[in-house]
Amino acid sequence: MRGLTRGLFLLVTVLALGCAYPRRTTSLSPARANARVQGPDGVYRIRLSDAVIPPRKRTGQAWDSDNGAPDVQVRIYRDDELIFESSVVDNSLQPVWENEISENLDLSGNPPLRFELWDSDGVTAEPIGVWENNGMPRGALLDAETRIRVDGNAEIHLVLVAPSASVGTGIREYEVRSDKLLITELLPHSPAGRAGLVEGDAVIAIDGQSVESLGAARAASLLSMASHERSTLRVLRASGTEEDVTLDNQYAFHTR
Repeated sequence: MRGLTRGLFLLVTVLALGCAYPRRTTSLSPARANARVQGPDGVYRIRLSDAVIPPRKRTGQAWDSDNGAPDVQVRIYRDDELIFESSVVDNSLQPVWENEISENLDLSGNPPLRFELWDSDGVTAEPIGVWENNGMPRGALLDAETRIRVDGNAEIHLVLVAPSASVGTGIREYEVRSDKLLITELLPHSPAGRAGLVEGDAVIAIDGQSVESLGAARAASLLSMASHERSTLRVLRASGTEEDVTLDNQYAFHTR
């Protein structure tokens, strides 16, 4: 009886593994260093420059027991999610960060933002000051210094810079099936995203050739080149309808 149970277990396991579809991704490579990148509205990186800290706490006390300066760190939150955390600059009232830059941040729609300055000495941490707003300060421009004055008479100085860009379709993962490529993850700011593709859509033909007739390897190659070639994809929507979409050959942007 034990042998029969074990055999059934192995059979179920093999069948379950056999139902798993291989997953692949389309190629995504960095844009050329000298490329002129026009990012989507509200998408950029933040380059932290420096900060100015008052000589004493708001209570009038010294920052450290030995009268030293604070160990300064900047944290940025979007909708209460931590999206950037700087390194700590020790013992400084005018900390400077050398080319410390965030990932691409999607701040479109002016979401609630919170900038926090902290005295983080490795043992304890206490806030120096906080600034909150819906979106970045009015007048913040790319490649120009932005000054954010937090409560507690401290300032954070930063620069908004263009987002880093990639070249590729923007389909980060898909399942390879005999007759379709099922999209499981994609970048919204990409040729695939701008064409209206969403997770759950399935590519069933590329430039008039069915995925089934192309075979897995050829279909995967054509899908990776779809934005470069301005290919037309025949898409089976989750609703069951079919639609032709053409991808542009513009940049893809991975955002946080």
